[in-house]
Amino acid sequence: MSLHNRVTFALLSSDQYLDASVSDRYVMEKDLWNNLRVAYLDEYRKQYVDEVGSVLKRDRFGDDQIKLALKRDWFIPRAVECHKYLHDIDDSWDHSFPRKFTWADMKDSTRKRLAEVFDEMFRQVERDFHENSVYFHFWSRDCDQVEVAQVLRFENWYEASQSIISHYDDAEGPCHACITDFNHFLIDKRVERDRGLEHFEEYGYGH
Repeated sequence: MSLHNRVTFALLSSDQYLDASVSDRYVMEKDLWNNLRVAYLDEYRKQYVDEVGSVLKRDRFGDDQIKLALKRDWFIPRAVECHKYLHDIDDSWDHSFPRKFTWADMKDSTRKRLAEVFDEMFRQVERDFHENSVYFHFWSRDCDQVEVAQVLRFENWYEASQSIISHYDDAEGPCHACITDFNHFLIDKRVERDRGLEHFEEYGYGH
């Protein structure tokens, strides 16, 4: 079974997914992966960005707290809910489960199979951010003297090139785009600065 099918079975099994159209299922699958990517970035910042905004060195081959945290907080709750759906377990009333059904209540073989799914998902997200992505820093100033600076992530060079072309073609004033890296993307915050308003407030024009 492909990773796509195993992820769908393990994390999206529900009446909502099964009753959805093909296009809606695609959106749900895409949203699931995007949600994992967001959770990965949040956890990466928590573990490897210090109080002054510097990215700490990470040994991707060592004991990784990011993976452990995502498995515990992101993957397991979803896997448990889907397992309950697939096996018709209603722990809100079922007398055979006087407490909430948990990961520990699954068979060892089931936990092992699901853990393998998570391992593959985590490796894919790692590749997405650290091997397959292209990062660019964009800056522009429009005709109203509003400056915008941000780092964007692209899945491939073609996607990046199309955005760069649009960035220059649509520019109302000076602009630039330069390649950067994951660490810059990780700590970047979109900045919008109204130079015209700042000039107005500084010199008090109109008063």
